[in-house]
Amino acid sequence: MNGRSPPRNLRSREKNSEMTNAEFHRLSIQARNSLPDLTRRIMKKIKKVYEEAARNVAEQVALADLASTFGGQSELTTASRVSVYRQLEQEAAKVAAAIEENGKIGLQMAVEKIGTANDTFMAQAFNDAGIATISRAVIAQIVSGVNTKVVESVVNRVWSDGYNFSKRCWLAGQRFQDDIKNILSTGLAEGRDVFDIAKDINIYSRDGKVKLFQRWDKLKRGSKEFAKRVPKNVDWRALRLVRTELYISLRDAGVQYGLANPACTQEWDWIRQSSTDWGCSCPDYAKGSPYKLEDLPSTPHANCLCAVVPRMIPREQFQEQLKSWARGESQPGIQKWFEDYYLPSERAA
Repeated sequence: MNGRSPPRNLRSREKNSEMTNAEFHRLSIQARNSLPDLTRRIMKKIKKVYEEAARNVAEQVALADLASTFGGQSELTTASRVSVYRQLEQEAAKVAAAIEENGKIGLQMAVEKIGTANDTFMAQAFNDAGIATISRAVIAQIVSGVNTKVVESVVNRVWSDGYNFSKRCWLAGQRFQDDIKNILSTGLAEGRDVFDIAKDINIYSRDGKVKLFQRWDKLKRGSKEFAKRVPKNVDWRALRLVRTELYISLRDAGVQYGLANPACTQEWDWIRQSSTDWGCSCPDYAKGSPYKLEDLPSTPHANCLCAVVPRMIPREQFQEQLKSWARGESQPGIQKWFEDYYLPSERAA
């Protein structure tokens, strides 16, 4: 995209007219189905940042001095506490930045998958109708513009709690900071050596709460409250954040590409993630398809994996409309696309 020449397989498809409505629908669903693997790859990168951040904090903890011990509970010296907490703040900021950066990369990759299907569909439709005046490069520019619009919309969306994507990434960094503080506090309350606490931090970031508790064995009654506040894995909130935003981006892309594709009937289908009934409203949304833009359901719950796919005019009918429009006859939908999307993209190219 972004004005690049179409790949070889795309040129072959244009020649053979293989992009049917059914294939377009299949590619749209295929884009949705590719998100779990994309999410895993992104989270693998983010987890490495978490582990590196934990190692850096652990190294600072290992250097810390204990001021005193009362009743088995240790205290850090003031200087050591300041050093450890300063390092922890720096690492939390790195974690937040990694979540935001990799999350945006994932958003871009997700919407580009939908963009490729629309790019191919539109290019082949005009090619098959024999309309040479519609530039392949301008269609690519339209797709690139929609990609950018979708990513910016998801990143800038303000949720009901008043937080946008960037703020949520920052909060994930803060929670990482809180998790490590809880491990540090629990270790001190148990009278553990700073070297053991440093190992606790590394084990938790790498292997999770179960392995950490195996190290802790039987906690004293007073420190169990700290343990309750430590989540199962250090990165689970970041995973939910990134995954939720990726699937929202794909639904938004389905809507925006429907608006930017002259073959769309301006109706959209809600496609369920699976046939399993999770007790949510998604099955009813799917049964209620298709929807006009103003009636499309919003995201019903966190981690919703459903897709929104535009309905297309039957291929032969759309081809006839394109040929009619090329002859100068009235085709309001195609003319609106030409004025709202094609001409602005042509001027910007």
